[in-house]
Amino acid sequence: MHVTETLAEGLKRGFKVVVPATDMGSRISSRFEKVRGEAQLPGFRPGKVPLKVVKQRFGQSVLTEVLQGAVDELTNRLLTERNLKPAQTPKVEIKSFAEGKDLEYDVLLEILPEIGAIDFSTIEVERVTAEPAEEEIEDSLRRLAEDNRRWQPAAADHVAGKGDLLVIDYLGRVDGKSFDGSDGTEVRVEIGAPGVLPGFADPLIGHKVGDTVETSITLPENYGDKAAAGKNAAFKVTIKQMQEPHAIAIDDEFAKTLGFDSLTAVRDALKDQMRKDLERMTRAHMKRTLFDQLAERHMFPTPSGLVEQEFGQIWRQVEQAKKQGGLDADDAKKSDDELKADYRKIADRRVRLGLILSEVGKQSEVSVTAEELNRAMMDEARRYPGEERKVIEFYRNNPQARISLQAPIIEEKVVDIILGKTKLTERKAPAKELMALAQAGDGVPNVAHDHDHDHDHAHDHDHGHDHDHGHDHDHDHDHGHDHQHHNH
Repeated sequence: MHVTETLAEGLKRGFKVVVPATDMGSRISSRFEKVRGEAQLPGFRPGKVPLKVVKQRFGQSVLTEVLQGAVDELTNRLLTERNLKPAQTPKVEIKSFAEGKDLEYDVLLEILPEIGAIDFSTIEVERVTAEPAEEEIEDSLRRLAEDNRRWQPAAADHVAGKGDLLVIDYLGRVDGKSFDGSDGTEVRVEIGAPGVLPGFADPLIGHKVGDTVETSITLPENYGDKAAAGKNAAFKVTIKQMQEPHAIAIDDEFAKTLGFDSLTAVRDALKDQMRKDLERMTRAHMKRTLFDQLAERHMFPTPSGLVEQEFGQIWRQVEQAKKQGGLDADDAKKSDDELKADYRKIADRRVRLGLILSEVGKQSEVSVTAEELNRAMMDEARRYPGEERKVIEFYRNNPQARISLQAPIIEEKVVDIILGKTKLTERKAPAKELMALAQAGDGVPNVAHDHDHDHDHAHDHDHGHDHDHGHDHDHDHDHGHDHQHHNH
């Protein structure tokens, strides 16, 4: 083949490849002969089908197969000979191809940047730890009792108060028109509970079953229906039923309803869970600190294709958040152009972190054992009670899915390797301070994350056929996503 470089700009590379007709002719003839030997057509003995008939019957499929095979093989050879490591699958555009003619095609790709040496000893990471406070355990115990409280019908003369559960019908209008969520029938509303539109339930306090209350509130700026967001909504609410909470005594009997032998056992379980949560927060803050410093101190050009891919995933989350009213107050005030500029910076950061982690992982020859992979499969299966066997079979039958399980394991190993080379200090702090530190994020809408976990991981970029280093299963904040960069 004859190769001409057509582009060498930053990380972008372009080539024009010409494969002589004689080479392509040999490939085509060889493939036709193989098809002829295997073809079974009515009226012909196996292996005796005339070549003309084979070409008439299989000509187009053979040419397509030969073309694909030649492009794959020769493009891989081009990359190997020039020691190019593509960030993503190269784009190939066929310019000319026909039997008896030269094959001409263009190759366009972005290569992976040179990461360079990183002096991890200059990075300082603080390991902030905390222990559950007794008052926090008691608060958790009270919340547990509240979550398990029973409801009982209110007396006929009972007036609604904070904490009561009401069943209502309501009708709302903005400028005399209905809007998304404006009407509801047999809706359960707990006065004072989170999740209720601010100001909606308060006017019901002091009223009885059968009362109709007219009220109005200003809908939030981030309300799901954009046409109604920020406007005054008039509501007519009818109270149909009312229930009062039945207080639960926090004692050994209550513990038994939860499956524990005693209240002490419940407290111990809560303390153990809190301790595990705090340990995850400690880890999240350490990773956040590490990733911040890596991103700030180690700059290099990032492949634009990877950044756009990452940005696309983030932007889909942003758009979903906008539909659900989940944008934070600052983002809700920005235009789409401003948001895109902000989140494209985050995408660039994530890609850069992913490349750094991937490079460290390769240099350290990090891998996942069969035992670790099996444990990850079992953990994932437990998330789907009753379908565990299907989940395990899915992963066993899908290599790509198994890679997604390996990624967070490898990421954690890489993070441990890097932390082992940094300046690590330790400090104890109140649990609330640790929680605040761990909750710091990169600004991606909350709906995009699982807030039962920590947030911040840089995901892997699988270069060629190397390991996947990082994925979004570990649930730390600031994740980049795992990009697999295959050779063509």
